[in-house]
Amino acid sequence: MAASFYWFSAPDGANQPYLYVAATQGTQPTLSLPLDDVFVTPPSGSLPAAAPFSMAKGTAPFAYQVNVEASVWKFDTSAIRPTVRAAFDSFLQALDAQGLKPGRLHQIRGWLAQALPQTFAESLYFRYGFDPATRAVELSPGMRLRIDFQAHQAVDPGSTPLNGFVGAGRSYVEVRQTAGAQGGLVLGFDPFLAQLQGMSVGASAGAGGAIDLQGAAFQLPYWRLLYPHSYTSSGGPGYQYAQQNPVLVGAPTRAALETATTQYGKDGTVPAPAVGVFFRGRAAPIPEFPVLFQGALSWCTLGTTLRDLVAGFGPAPWVAGTVTVPSQFCNRLLTPLGGSGSLSWKVIAPYALVHLDATFYNYGPTLDSLDMPLVGGDSIAFPATG
Repeated sequence: MAASFYWFSAPDGANQPYLYVAATQGTQPTLSLPLDDVFVTPPSGSLPAAAPFSMAKGTAPFAYQVNVEASVWKFDTSAIRPTVRAAFDSFLQALDAQGLKPGRLHQIRGWLAQALPQTFAESLYFRYGFDPATRAVELSPGMRLRIDFQAHQAVDPGSTPLNGFVGAGRSYVEVRQTAGAQGGLVLGFDPFLAQLQGMSVGASAGAGGAIDLQGAAFQLPYWRLLYPHSYTSSGGPGYQYAQQNPVLVGAPTRAALETATTQYGKDGTVPAPAVGVFFRGRAAPIPEFPVLFQGALSWCTLGTTLRDLVAGFGPAPWVAGTVTVPSQFCNRLLTPLGGSGSLSWKVIAPYALVHLDATFYNYGPTLDSLDMPLVGGDSIAFPATG
């Protein structure tokens, strides 16, 4: 992909603001994502497609490419465009059903998320499958779960309102791709524990920590975090089923993951072949992702915006006039495959400037370019001097 900058759309009073990748401001380049040989067995029939997304044969050294129709550049008032979202999900499911090599779907999703023109909300949906309306988010390699636990206290007399859940610490569980016991790649919870072999963990109604996410039942490539319609009261004894607890849903296929997500939304159950697990202690699992801030590794809660980061150091107003930011203030990863004679992947300096200096726009009384959600790998730096 030749384009190397991120730009913000100009306000037009009708459409949602969006972020896009292009070599120059104001253009709408044709989107084509080069891929290596991603299939276990090359498809004998038609390649996966769900308009505006389609796969086609590539030109050497690329085996395939994902083409995106120009309609993806059409925006409206929707924070997440329903037709684009449905097509994106259908395309991922079609790819998975075709028989991809292990780990390839996470890569393809990540590359599409980097390249697609997207509203602020879509940047979190394409990258992480985050849907606030259904309280769902995908787990992907490189994320971690922060788990805020609560413990139940009982004090005399037995009927006092002081009986109930109180804060009880926090755990972090890293999500990594690891070799599955039966071959292939799975999403493992904790890179050390996920590699231990010949160990079984006794089943129970609810997990206590990362150790309870190990074992054959959890050797799965796709995981999604779902929050319930209602939480059990902090004054009660807790709930021993998934209905009133956040649940991690794992599945062997995208189709099974979608089915389980729909079922959980209806009645709080998780049908086989998917599995569901929740943490006891009225726990709240919260996904986080890594960014570079001032050149140092930092972890952000999913949903953190650039404004959130800036506001921690000083007031960040919404200004309808001119805003000046450092020229290299914010950069975002672009990591597609490359190569002319052979495949290559650029690891050194793969960042693309987010052009806040040239396309900083105010979209309304409480929305401007600083309200862009951050994603994993973003690099933000304040200059040492003014």
